[in-house]
Amino acid sequence: MLLSFSSLPNDLKIEIPFKVPFSSIHPFLCDKAKNSFVGLDIETKDTHHYVFSLDSANQEISYLDQTFKGTYSVVSKQANGLKSLFMGNGTQLCSGEFGLKSSLPCSAVLWKENNKWFITASSSISLYLPENILAKNEIKMGAQTYKGKKEKLNGKKVLRFDLPKTDAIGIE
Repeated sequence: MLLSFSSLPNDLKIEIPFKVPFSSIHPFLCDKAKNSFVGLDIETKDTHHYVFSLDSANQEISYLDQTFKGTYSVVSKQANGLKSLFMGNGTQLCSGEFGLKSSLPCSAVLWKENNKWFITASSSISLYLPENILAKNEIKMGAQTYKGKKEKLNGKKVLRFDLPKTDAIGIE
């Protein structure tokens, strides 16, 4: 089964594979939710998917170690850590020491596949990564190298990378 997001900009199409059958699907609530909010915790055999959906991109929502500001997002986690961050029409999606932030609403995805990180973004974004997952304070995307700036995210030391709009590309 594939969960597809068809309301994305034409230049960004995302399909997230979900294994069937689901172990469980549970709604969750957030105290700060002022507008229509839907939160789902979808558990499969080896992954938790946290789905956030709001009718307004102007409200910040927090659940567990995740913070979201936008219209929709999916955070996928496995026992060994983060698997993906998907932000739709949003300005912020953070989970632990990982994050995506933008000054204007955009769509962006950070995901791990075969022990390699990938990213795509419909406009410029700031990418937050834990300091300890990189050999240096820089990342390479194609021929371009980006230097990280040391910051704190959720009280933890991270590196912030200011990145341009990009099609799906591996991070080295």
